[in-house]
Amino acid sequence: MPMDKQTARQEEQYRFPYHYLPTYDGTRFSQLQHWSWGYRYLGRLEVTLDLLGTLAFRSLVDVGCGDGRFLAEVRQRWPDRTVLGIDSSETAVALARRIIPDVPLMTRDILHSPLDQRFDVATLLDVIEHVAPESLPAFLQAVSRCLRPGGYLVLTAPHRNEPHIAKHYQHFDSANLRQMLSGAFSEPRFVFFDRRSWRSHLAWKLLGGSGQFYIITHSGLNTFMFNHYRRRCLYAPDERSCLRLACVAQKASTAAMGCEDGRLEA
Repeated sequence: MPMDKQTARQEEQYRFPYHYLPTYDGTRFSQLQHWSWGYRYLGRLEVTLDLLGTLAFRSLVDVGCGDGRFLAEVRQRWPDRTVLGIDSSETAVALARRIIPDVPLMTRDILHSPLDQRFDVATLLDVIEHVAPESLPAFLQAVSRCLRPGGYLVLTAPHRNEPHIAKHYQHFDSANLRQMLSGAFSEPRFVFFDRRSWRSHLAWKLLGGSGQFYIITHSGLNTFMFNHYRRRCLYAPDERSCLRLACVAQKASTAAMGCEDGRLEA
């Protein structure tokens, strides 16, 4: 049954849980949440979509899809592609199902519960830093099993130039990432992005930084800042000046991985 405009507006607002914004813990009141990393996140989406645009693909699985924002962008740009999102977090998948109800999603740990389907592309967007180092080789092998022969992995990760944060096991550079991928993937191509810039860091501080004391909400100023970031800081000229890196790698042949009967070695 078609919705009237009032109901449609309410449904649109439910894409974000705004009722959870105001909080009072008995001492402090707040009615906002501020994510200072937002422009860098949109930059990461742009880099990933640029890389996908260089690949011929009909199907894609996003491993560690979280709340589904990337898949929403993929569905908007390539509506005819087959996509699937998987994540080990039931909370994240439940939220994604509300936001992108037309995209297939599942709660799954592919390390212990492999997928039956095979895809042209698998994406790992800021995922591998959340995987324990001792489990990462097996995890990457599990991702390769999701791909058809000749399929591609597209991943992003924080570079070692970026200060380590508590929820990450490790950060990466092209050398150690190339070594980690070598068992399951070949021909990695690296892209360095999120350029370090004192001007952008200063502008970020002036706009409110982490939001601890104030936040500049003026749309024009924030748009100017984001456009400056995209023009000057989205792509880095070399690895020394980046804070994040992206990689495209092709699934290695069974012969290159030392497999028999098409089965990956543990």
